Amino acid sequence: MKILLEDSNSYYCMVAKDGYVLEHRYVMGQGLGRPLQRWEFVHHKNGIKDDNRIENLELVSHLENLSSDLILANQKQLLQEVRILRLQVKELTEQLQGRLV
Repeated sequence: MKILLEDSNSYYCMVAKDGYVLEHRYVMGQGLGRPLQRWEFVHHKNGIKDDNRIENLELVSHLENLSSDLILANQKQLLQEVRILRLQVKELTEQLQGRLV
């Protein structure tokens, strides 16, 4: 969600060219008591992008933001790959044990 700010608003420096600021950035700025810098990122702790309650938001670095988004987006795929790898390890272990006996 975006919020339209008037140029008299102390957080106006955070708006994009269209005059709007993303709600989660505005909420975080208000929570900190200062406008955010362009290089500061706001992460939704529970992964729900429209849950802009201050207790669900945290200020993170760009790298932290990217990695957490990637983990959330690929969590199911990663779990499936772990399951497959565990089965492969089990099969290889059984094959190796059969050769050693």
